[in-house]
Amino acid sequence: MRLGLNAWLPLLAAALLLVTPGSAQMPEKISDNLFVYRDTCNVYVVKSGDEAILIDFGSGGVLEHLAEIGVNKVSWVLHTHYHRDQCQGDDALAGLGIKVAVPADQRRYFEDAEGAWKHMQLYHNYSFKPDFFEPTRSIKVDEGITPGETFEWGGLRFETLPSVGHTKDPGLTCLAEVDGKKVAFTGDLIHSPGKLWTYYDLQWRYNQHQGAQAGIESLEAVKNAKPDLLLPSHGVVMDNPQEAIDQTVAHIREVVDLLRWQPAHDQSKRNQQIFPHVVHQRTSFIIVADDGHALFYDSSIPEPEVEQLVRDHGIKQIDMIILSHYHDDHVGGIPTLKEKYGAELWAHESMVDIIETPYRYNIPCLGVGRYPDEAGPKVDRVLKDGDTFEWEGWTFKVFHFPGQTEYHMGMYAEIDGHRMVFMGDSTYRPQPGTIFRGENFNCRNYCRLGEGAGYLGCGEILKEYNPDMAMAAHFGAIPLDEKRIDEYYQWAKKLEPTFAKVVARSDPNFGTDPNWVSFYPYRVFAEAGETVVTEVRIRNHSDHQAEAVVRPLLPAGWRSNPEERRITIAAKETGGADFRIVLSKDAPISLRTVITANVVFDGIDYGEFPEMIIDNRSEKDKWREWYLEKAKAARISPSR
Repeated sequence: MRLGLNAWLPLLAAALLLVTPGSAQMPEKISDNLFVYRDTCNVYVVKSGDEAILIDFGSGGVLEHLAEIGVNKVSWVLHTHYHRDQCQGDDALAGLGIKVAVPADQRRYFEDAEGAWKHMQLYHNYSFKPDFFEPTRSIKVDEGITPGETFEWGGLRFETLPSVGHTKDPGLTCLAEVDGKKVAFTGDLIHSPGKLWTYYDLQWRYNQHQGAQAGIESLEAVKNAKPDLLLPSHGVVMDNPQEAIDQTVAHIREVVDLLRWQPAHDQSKRNQQIFPHVVHQRTSFIIVADDGHALFYDSSIPEPEVEQLVRDHGIKQIDMIILSHYHDDHVGGIPTLKEKYGAELWAHESMVDIIETPYRYNIPCLGVGRYPDEAGPKVDRVLKDGDTFEWEGWTFKVFHFPGQTEYHMGMYAEIDGHRMVFMGDSTYRPQPGTIFRGENFNCRNYCRLGEGAGYLGCGEILKEYNPDMAMAAHFGAIPLDEKRIDEYYQWAKKLEPTFAKVVARSDPNFGTDPNWVSFYPYRVFAEAGETVVTEVRIRNHSDHQAEAVVRPLLPAGWRSNPEERRITIAAKETGGADFRIVLSKDAPISLRTVITANVVFDGIDYGEFPEMIIDNRSEKDKWREWYLEKAKAARISPSR
């Protein structure tokens, strides 16, 4: 069926009610038959007469401007990968008779979005594969293309290469000769010479760099194809492909080399009395006073091992648990210590809400309660930066210690003749011949970059306290001197400038923080007709004030009050846009509904960037059964 522009307009107007329109600018001309439309992603228009094929689709706003460049019909949309900003407007396509082709290995993300979200792992998650930016609504697919296959249209042959890195399942780089030049549509493999749109998408799994290596290999394959132009999903048209790729590969390798950690043997399984009053067991340090009272710094110790510790070390009373951070391998033993031994739980203010209501967050390694919809343990004392307390004749000072994660605390004390800093997971025992440094940099943990932040802030604290022992959760006591402390500090100083080389943003934190825009709470239970109160939080990492426009995108029959908010966020601050989401009372909600919000920040349309999960409260038992099966398959014990 051939629809002229006038025939399209009524259908288009209705379809675009489902999506957020792109910018009002017209497509930019690259060559006679090749254009780019700047939207939630770059949408490329390849013409053949008055027909066109689109490479990616963004919000769908491009359809309103095609007549301006002489296009009366779009035959296909060819997607490079499944990220939401590439395809959020695809709802409009089926009604317009436009076919959709996608990477064959990613087809399931398009065709069964609801199924993928139903099985999304939220707790005990150590897989950083960028699943959370996938479509929230299923999209009709007409053809799946396997890398290496050829796609033909309008007299053009699109050769395809695997595009891996920013996605784990292979996407597509599409190469074709257009107007006498060999062009490569590269998706998010590259943004500009030496730059990527995000770095966090390269982190597929905890502490590992397979995504970065895969990205390098995909870029090298594009380079070997010798294109004349690189056309990225975000970024600029590049007419120097060889140089642009070489710079990008070099910058990725710099990051990998800086982050690659070389730990000595993990000693976290030992029941070891490392000093007269300090025991190390798994990830916990237990300080035992002469009168048998004990303080736990972290606890993931199973109950039988706690009982053994009590017997072996003459423990008569466990007074408190003080947490280094919220990760499941540091908090799993809290219920036993609170309920059986009467211990109080103390935590730094940065992590209290995560401990008590973990379901409100989409961050890795969560796991406190028996089920992910349950509240976690109550924090008995909230600690603040610089707090000091006395216990059993020792003086302890606590401080925000945001190395491995922003939600992390350190503690200083002089015990058994040593100046100890309890560092949680913000360091490790280095192998001989390697430097003392931060443990790991996993972006989803929220590792901030900059002066006084993240690992650099930890380095500054170490310099201030000058400890002679680093108490590392997985590695025990590590002797320190000024040289070792300076190694840590100098390593941390390199983080921000190294990431700044490769991240194409005003501040590299935008490329290392996947939750710089997020819903709070992230997950709620509700039923038809109820109102859900939520907030879209935006971290403005830039050094200038920025405006943001936020609009929730909801299922038919749901309402948002207000429909849209405009907020101003100061430099280096977090802003919030609050909404009341009214669920339709005329139809039951599905087992799981995922809503999004379109975000325009500092003049850039990021599309449906954040998402929020609304689960059917009446089906809570089904979720719990599924969770237990998932936990059992992963060999996780979610029970107390």
